Amino acid sequence: MRWPWQRASSAATVSPFVPQPGSGLDAEHGVVSRWVEEAVREVDEQNWYHDVELKSQSSGQVMLDATPDEARRYVHAAAVQAAYWDERANEVRARTNSHAERVNLHQRPDWRQVSVRRRRAATVVSTLMRRALPFEEKDLIALLDWCNGAQRLSMYAVPVGHVTRALQRFRETHELTDALRDRIAQFAADLRAAYDKDAKRYGTAVEQLLAGPADPAGESPAPNDDATVVLAPPTAAPAGNSAVLDAVKRQVGLAGDVVATEALEPDGFPLRVDSPFRSEHALLSDMLASVVGTRQYTQPTLETVRGGDRVLRMDAVASGRLLLAAAERDAAGFVARADTNTPAAWQSRYTVSLLTKMLAQRAFALDRDGVFDLALYIAMRAAPTSRWITGIPAEAMVIPIGSTCCSRTTTRAGSTMLAPARTSIARCTGTAAHLRTTRRFSTERHSDS
Repeated sequence: MRWPWQRASSAATVSPFVPQPGSGLDAEHGVVSRWVEEAVREVDEQNWYHDVELKSQSSGQVMLDATPDEARRYVHAAAVQAAYWDERANEVRARTNSHAERVNLHQRPDWRQVSVRRRRAATVVSTLMRRALPFEEKDLIALLDWCNGAQRLSMYAVPVGHVTRALQRFRETHELTDALRDRIAQFAADLRAAYDKDAKRYGTAVEQLLAGPADPAGESPAPNDDATVVLAPPTAAPAGNSAVLDAVKRQVGLAGDVVATEALEPDGFPLRVDSPFRSEHALLSDMLASVVGTRQYTQPTLETVRGGDRVLRMDAVASGRLLLAAAERDAAGFVARADTNTPAAWQSRYTVSLLTKMLAQRAFALDRDGVFDLALYIAMRAAPTSRWITGIPAEAMVIPIGSTCCSRTTTRAGSTMLAPARTSIARCTGTAAHLRTTRRFSTERHSDS
């Protein structure tokens, strides 16, 4: 099947950019146009949407080596050309006859020819504006005309952050003329109405320019697209219950002194002699032993494994303790690389992972240390693309982790431990605004050590 615009007779060519007479930027337009065409030829037609770096062509290197004043003029010329290609794109869009054509514009040769050139011109703007250039009013007007002419303003479509900071630097030493003020007002309104959340953030910063120069002592700086915040590396320190998840904490440097252990059957789990979950591990050993050597180890249920009836009668606190015991037993398998040479060992490893998921889906309660320990287990076990973190509904962890992190008594080591768990949960939930939880948690307040 061929779309109407794919017929041989419809192969379109676009009108090349021609600078307006008297622009005073003929030389700059020539360099920008040459780079645009060289960059267009750099990739094949099927990959027209791929980015091309400015330094990849000799004409681009000329612009990179330019003085600040020369670079300012190149940005002005590139913004005018980008706006020109936006106008040509609107013309292509206007020539469509149906919704099917409009949503498949990328299949039109004329659209690709226009879009690739617009993309290359925008690369010149965004790359050169990484420098603090001495823009004049006419340069900013050209940039804003381009931004305000975009069909949908977004961080992807135009370099919003760079333009905002250029306006802020200009406003510190200049009063706004009516022409520039009108364009800034439209830019701010378009940013506030954008679908792009990051673009919306800049709307407030741009609106403030209409009132006057920013007060360095009273205003927060605008978000910086390119800034890298360098934080001091956190110092590892014990967090949670030191006798729980020993194998995991030793791997990440959060464990305390080495404590003697004893191997439990049937999986060989190394139980610390000071473990607070000895009775829970005894129950887990009984449950595992009942399925080892049978087909049930791949599909255990609390109704069929030995000891499962005790689990079904547990209250939330007891369920929370058993969950942590199962979690550290599961963790020992993938962190400590426990012996799996015997059928009993590897069948137990498989079963305990499934039991942990089952226990996590029951009502449970944890104290503050328990929240940290479960969060650490989640961080080590989490699958980034999975909505369910090792079987634990992500919503179930949002409230307890959030409450614990908001506590003034959360230590730096605790915050470090929770960070990867928060990241994993954020990937799964997207937002916590509408989350519900059926879990009950209690948190104990402790003083910092």
